[in-house]
Amino acid sequence: MSRFTVLHLTDLHLTRHPDDMHHGFNAWQRWQQMIEHCLLSPAADQPRPDLLVLGGDLAQHPEAITYQALRQCLDQLDLPWVCVPGNHDDVSLMRQLWGDSAGLPCADQWQAGRWQLLLCDSTADGDGRGSGSLSAAALARLQYQLQHPQAEHQLVVLHHHLLPVNSPWQDEVMTGNAAEVLALLDQAPQLRGVLCGHVHQAHHWRRGHWQMWSTPAVAAQFAAGQQGFLLEPQPALQAPAGRWLQLGDDGSMRTSTVYAIRGST
Repeated sequence: MSRFTVLHLTDLHLTRHPDDMHHGFNAWQRWQQMIEHCLLSPAADQPRPDLLVLGGDLAQHPEAITYQALRQCLDQLDLPWVCVPGNHDDVSLMRQLWGDSAGLPCADQWQAGRWQLLLCDSTADGDGRGSGSLSAAALARLQYQLQHPQAEHQLVVLHHHLLPVNSPWQDEVMTGNAAEVLALLDQAPQLRGVLCGHVHQAHHWRRGHWQMWSTPAVAAQFAAGQQGFLLEPQPALQAPAGRWLQLGDDGSMRTSTVYAIRGST
């Protein structure tokens, strides 16, 4: 059976200057470490992805120089890639620099064989603390895409989580109109899964006929199940991370987290 392999990397928080720190870590070094681990010097049993999906918060402070530096790195990978914005990103600037036509970064969908990826912008109506929602236009577009699928199986990608992670400080800044989004997803029998970032930790949910995964960050990791902000204290979970997905023609999904430590999954 044919499988389409996706590498999901999210929450890069890249800085304007390569030597700047983010929560005590060098974000650019962590990005390079992740790319080296997954793409440039992968383990022998590690597949090369068919598509790289960037899950938002690409820059800590959205500036053209940061996005341009990231684009230069991506152009050297010889790999198709798409992205969704996060609350730290400037959507207009991303589109100005990268374009938004079909098949290019910032597009609203990507199709491969029997799979269609729906790429959603969840950054509308942000409160400055990290929250975001799908705009009325984005919600209408998602509804249309779900009601008129262009492939047998669909996977939704957005930055903010739709279901609680049981960390009050993070659940205060999840998708603001999650109930409306969930109502659409629950009515789409061809939907197989949802990918998100934002929480800087790995979670897995099952909801009816579909599943959702959050992917840990390329940048600093956050501890799960906390009342307030806390960096991840477990050394094994502190490394830059991402998520592999293998999408089968039959609608099956195989997924695992990957940390930039040799031998990790």
